[in-house]
Amino acid sequence: IKTDSLISLLDDNQDNNESNTKDNSLISINLFQIIYSHFQCDRLRLVVPDSISDFALQPIRKNANAVFPKVYTIPRSIGAVFKFQSSKDFSKAAIKDGDFIFVLDRINNAFSITPIQAEVCNKLNGKNIPANIRWVKHPTFTKHLDKNEELNEYLTSQISDSYDFCNSLNTNNIQKDFT
Repeated sequence: IKTDSLISLLDDNQDNNESNTKDNSLISINLFQIIYSHFQCDRLRLVVPDSISDFALQPIRKNANAVFPKVYTIPRSIGAVFKFQSSKDFSKAAIKDGDFIFVLDRINNAFSITPIQAEVCNKLNGKNIPANIRWVKHPTFTKHLDKNEELNEYLTSQISDSYDFCNSLNTNNIQKDFT
């Protein structure tokens, strides 16, 4: 049994195999036609992983536009932040202006971190936006892991490197520089 997702269709298109590309195009157009016939809507909003570039999304966007008059893509990190904002835990978090939320994601061998920054904007008052917060998405950092490289190993190495760096900045050296 072979299963496909929009992500797997994009991965197959990277192989530069013309047969795969045509098959994937037909599969995605059929998928969008099924969605359109079932829901009868004019707009499609696709939630997409942050680790996939707009350029890589072109085949999917092109096929969606063949069926839907308007197609919008929403980064998954923004969806995650909005879900968090509508949860009970949001008020407990006491998010302030300038705070960051880091959205971690993994698609196949691509691990990504997307920083989303809270910006309190009083101009939004009365526009049905909770806590008058506007979310600012910063560039996504993506690391493509080797087949043999485990996410745990990668994160552990990054934490160790950060820890060593922080330890190298001891306060004695800083005080000597300023005295």
